Amino acid sequence: MRTTMRTTMQTMMRTTIAGAALLAATAATARGPAVPATASPERCTHPTSDLTGTVQLRRGCRYDQSFRIKASGTTLDCGGAELRGSDGYPLTIAGDIADVTVQDCYVVGGNGIAVRAPNARDGETDDQLRARAPRNVVLRRLDIRGSANVGLYLHQHTRGVTLRESVVEGNSSAGVYLAPYGRGHRLIDNRIADNGHVTPEGRPRVGWYRREGVAVDASSEHLIEGNDIVDNALGGVLLYKNCQEHAAENPRSLPRTEHARAVVVRGNRFADEPFGVWVAARQSRDLAQMECGDPTPYDNPILTASVYHPTYRDFASAYTNFELPFVSVWPDFAEDAVVEGNTFERIERGGVRVEDDRARVASNLFIGDFDFIFVGAPFRARLAGQPVQGTQIVDNSFAATSGPAVTFADRLALIPDEHAGTTLARNHRACAFDRGWLRHGATTTAVTPTTCGTARRCDDGALVPLSPAECDDDDDDDDLADAGPDTVDGGAGNDSDAGVDPVDAGADDGAGGGAVDAGDGGGEPVDAGTDGAGGDDQAGDDDDDDATPPASGAPSADDDAAGLRGDGDNRQEDGAARGGSCGADGGAAGRLTMVAGVAWAWASRRRRRS
Repeated sequence: MRTTMRTTMQTMMRTTIAGAALLAATAATARGPAVPATASPERCTHPTSDLTGTVQLRRGCRYDQSFRIKASGTTLDCGGAELRGSDGYPLTIAGDIADVTVQDCYVVGGNGIAVRAPNARDGETDDQLRARAPRNVVLRRLDIRGSANVGLYLHQHTRGVTLRESVVEGNSSAGVYLAPYGRGHRLIDNRIADNGHVTPEGRPRVGWYRREGVAVDASSEHLIEGNDIVDNALGGVLLYKNCQEHAAENPRSLPRTEHARAVVVRGNRFADEPFGVWVAARQSRDLAQMECGDPTPYDNPILTASVYHPTYRDFASAYTNFELPFVSVWPDFAEDAVVEGNTFERIERGGVRVEDDRARVASNLFIGDFDFIFVGAPFRARLAGQPVQGTQIVDNSFAATSGPAVTFADRLALIPDEHAGTTLARNHRACAFDRGWLRHGATTTAVTPTTCGTARRCDDGALVPLSPAECDDDDDDDDLADAGPDTVDGGAGNDSDAGVDPVDAGADDGAGGGAVDAGDGGGEPVDAGTDGAGGDDQAGDDDDDDATPPASGAPSADDDAAGLRGDGDNRQEDGAARGGSCGADGGAAGRLTMVAGVAWAWASRRRRRS
């Protein structure tokens, strides 16, 4: 998979692309049901709660039944009707079934929608159980909100479920939860917003009780593409492996033997949340309250003063409570993540945080003055001798809105001695123009014989005329055809990864090739709260009870109120001082005209829906 992805990205990097393909498509149709919601729906009852064949619900109705789909070839068309299951999930899809479609439903309250594999047989392997899980399940044009739990819960061992063109918003826990042993789910062109802020009782979540837009727990090979993932309480997409929480007290809490591996996060927009993407989000978290059943190589509890690196105080993305003297940590696993072609803006702490190996962070657009990328893992690096290996940070574009003097290196949090073999290459300034921000290498309009004279290409912060050779280059057309209409990024200066070899230590300008290693130790523990994905961390848990903060609603020790640093606090502007790993940016700093308050623009592998 990684070879295919790498080949695809190299093809895209050779292609000059019209700027229109890199901007938000504000005229696109809206996500959610094709039929508008009814203001005061009538209470209706369907003849049966077990649905088979083709089922058409009545528009303008509200159904309080808990519907179940347990037969292959079932299509549920709500026609704009509202599902409000009074007992648990308004809709459950379960069993050894295939070819199920659900569309145009408003799912309000209850516990959202669940997709479940059948019960395991004695001696059945994970692969055998996955083979019997629901397959070719398509959920489209849905609106899922107000769940007391997760919005969409793809249970253990499910595979190949597609959620597309839908809205998942305002749910108590994570918007979408991809449970352990899942494989190959697709979240395409959705709005996943405003999840994880409040408990089912309406109290604000604080600290680690807050939840994310998409939780990927010990399941692998998913595609999260073309979504708006915004304003979620803890972050956009978090990849992790649960540590078998509460193993002693909950017999349904089973160990996870698989990892959150090879997840592709592509062409999404992340905004207005603490983190965009967090790879191995439990790697450095204090899990003392979780009573984990997994083994750990660490001698818990750990005295944090011996682990923290001083540079952590410079980075909002470190998310560290320096007042917590002891922590208990377990390893986390989310290797081979791909984070490409996304846009990050108005992020509070960090765009991408990487705490496991071989992550590729490429062709993204970062807009603002937050920490663009964090790489490090204090406990596994300093105590287990395992720094984060092989992170690629390549072909990204950025617009630091505080001014043209800010370099890409200034916005990196590469923690000394906590990463190794990190490749930092061909990262350039974006260009401001009348429709927002344009990525390096992209053109303001499609290049044709009639537009060549007026088209401009973004060249490290400056819009420059195209050369005659660029206008006449037939190879570009061939590459564009090969890459398909969803191609992102590319253009001059973005060749390929060929010839970019990791090297030891030394400064890197963020524009040329090279690798960056680290300095010494660090720490990022935070106080734990019970996970609250509504049973997300209890394998096989059918109760789906969501953990909640203390009744008082007081902030936990890890919350911002306990002294966590905000974006910009004591930030050091010199790249070397901010981690000893990056030197001055090689771009033409003075050529970028900064536009305060400009409308966001972002690269997309498809036309976006507003």
